Amino acid sequence: MFILLIISGSEIIIRSFNLTNDIPHRKIDKIGLQNYIVGQKGVFNKNKWKVNENGFLGLDDTDFKNQLLIIGDSMIENIMNPLECNQGYLLKKNLGETFGVFEIGRSGITLIEALEFKKKYEAIVNPYKTIIFINQNDIEESISNISRLPDRLQINVISGKHEKVIIRYPMLKKILYNIKTLYYLYLKGFFVINKLEVDVITKNNVNYRYIDDFFSILNSNYNFNNILFVINSNDDKLIFYLNKLKTDNIILLDPQNKWFIENDGHWNCYGHKLVSGKIVDYLLK
Repeated sequence: MFILLIISGSEIIIRSFNLTNDIPHRKIDKIGLQNYIVGQKGVFNKNKWKVNENGFLGLDDTDFKNQLLIIGDSMIENIMNPLECNQGYLLKKNLGETFGVFEIGRSGITLIEALEFKKKYEAIVNPYKTIIFINQNDIEESISNISRLPDRLQINVISGKHEKVIIRYPMLKKILYNIKTLYYLYLKGFFVINKLEVDVITKNNVNYRYIDDFFSILNSNYNFNNILFVINSNDDKLIFYLNKLKTDNIILLDPQNKWFIENDGHWNCYGHKLVSGKIVDYLLK
């Protein structure tokens, strides 16, 4: 009884002061694309979030004269910042009332998954321009032959088929996220749950043949005419990879420390404003 009282009291305190972050639960569609279960809401870094009717956290416009489709990982999901710092909100603000934005942002999106999201949603959104954000790892993490990440959409470049996607240990995560006391203790390092870690089998040296095969598949199966790639790096290796794509529609960012949240790898509101400014300049040209 005493233990139950302690847990109940700690739950009230942790929830009242938002001492842990709320994380939305995912679901997987028939082709392995993951979005969030509709209707969820919560708080992350004291910022409120809500899953929209399409299973994402941002804007989901579909009926504007000029539609933009934005796709990216946690940088675009932007759960750690206020909604008004999202790329979608900033672009609409700067481009005008005729522009609508549909945002597909979710942590862990690979390049192959971003392109599959585009294929699925372009009939719904009918975008005149699709903007895809790429980080350094999004290319290699798309290829299961290099490293197998079961909770992400990947392609086997030898067979040409997508790998089966699973949500790792959903019940264990659900218990942690719903019992805030356990989650708080977990975040503070009072216990470790190794099963929450992704199993990665990585080869010592990247096989560049796999990279070549991957881009051959992309260039044969996807249309890049209306895609603008925004690259969150000036890494020479990434630029070398992207030169294999049949497109010149690329914005290469040179991020500075002041763009990022302190002790975090994500852009802050200032960083998002600078990035959206570069995109607006590109679109207006």
